[in-house]
Amino acid sequence: MRKGVLLHKLILLELLLGIWQGFSMLFSDPIYSWWLSVGGIFLNASWSLHNVIAWMKIRLFLSKVPSAIFVGTVILVQPYWVVEIYATFSFYININDLFLRTRPWEALCRLGCPTFPLHINLNSH
Repeated sequence: MRKGVLLHKLILLELLLGIWQGFSMLFSDPIYSWWLSVGGIFLNASWSLHNVIAWMKIRLFLSKVPSAIFVGTVILVQPYWVVEIYATFSFYININDLFLRTRPWEALCRLGCPTFPLHINLNSH
């Protein structure tokens, strides 16, 4: 890693944030539920940082409006992830079944941002 390169530091931070989710499989309940939810916080932070990194890489190829839409979609889905973290926790410790109602929305909230540049790229050629 070259010294002083912000992008490399952000990618390393993204990897460090995302690694914690995988350790949930090492525990049984109730630790599993807690770890899954707390690890989800860092995993979602990693996902958001991943989108910031993606934007840093593609922003030179986007005009102002598509760039603003990309950043805006990342910002707009953040409330969903807060609800999803709570829903996961409450589902796995049997508080409620909110998770069953929020989970179908994950595809839209997770895949909306990465597919946006693909759509722009395909329509520009």
